[in-house]
Amino acid sequence: MENETNVGAEETLNDSEIAGEIDAGEGTVEIKAKPKLSLEEQLAIHKRETKKIEKKLGLADEKPKYESKENQKSDEFNEGQLAYLSTKGLETDEDLDFTKAELKKSGGTLRELMSNEYFQSKIKLRADAKAALDATPTTKRSRGGTDDSTEFHYAKYISSGKLPEDREMADKVIEMRRKKETSDSEFL
Repeated sequence: MENETNVGAEETLNDSEIAGEIDAGEGTVEIKAKPKLSLEEQLAIHKRETKKIEKKLGLADEKPKYESKENQKSDEFNEGQLAYLSTKGLETDEDLDFTKAELKKSGGTLRELMSNEYFQSKIKLRADAKAALDATPTTKRSRGGTDDSTEFHYAKYISSGKLPEDREMADKVIEMRRKKETSDSEFL
């Protein structure tokens, strides 16, 4: 009968709210019962106790609950990574796609990739090529005249003194010379 417990008494102590004083010989000891816990609180307590016991027995999962965001492998960059790339000057979709492809090739973290000299040189080459492309005009502009324009041949005639071989162009150059000479003499 030593190992038997009084289940009824135990339930009474846990479920009731006992408050009072007990005479301990030399003085009194005040006993206050804990307030009754909800089922969720009791479950949480039991889970924590179970984890402690599992840890002592070596049965606990040693895996961390949360993984570092840098260690997570994903096809898309999260907001923090996008902000980091933006501070490094990589904002366009082409830059992000290139970085994503290089990240997959390297198999490392984003921070390791950004400190890689090979990657830095490739990014610089891409930026230089983009700057050159942006500096190149996309529309066709005139070069200030073409070979068959009257002004081109007139300027050539003035500098060399020779008329163009094409008869029509030579007539246009002579006509332009007459107009300029008459307009110049009117204002003198």
